[in-house]
Amino acid sequence: MDARTRLALDLLFSVTSLTVLVLGQNIAEAETCIELARALEQQGKDDFRIITLYNPQRDLIETKLEASGLPWKDKVFCVDSFQGMCISVFGDH
Repeated sequence: MDARTRLALDLLFSVTSLTVLVLGQNIAEAETCIELARALEQQGKDDFRIITLYNPQRDLIETKLEASGLPWKDKVFCVDSFQGMCISVFGDH
């Protein structure tokens, strides 16, 4: 696990809900999302969402989540679906 992923995991374990922003379509970033989702699941924190900028990246992450046996339905969204909405990035803390 690289230092970037380790830092992200350290942050994740300190919150109960997290939104991950993914920039562009990138296999390495998608795989990092899978690692983070797996770590959250292992901690019993299954209320995560992943937001990406582009539909192709959303599709890639959903495919990888499903192939990994992780929850994938209603977990990955394109940023466009949140336009005009106010959301909390770190839950109610």
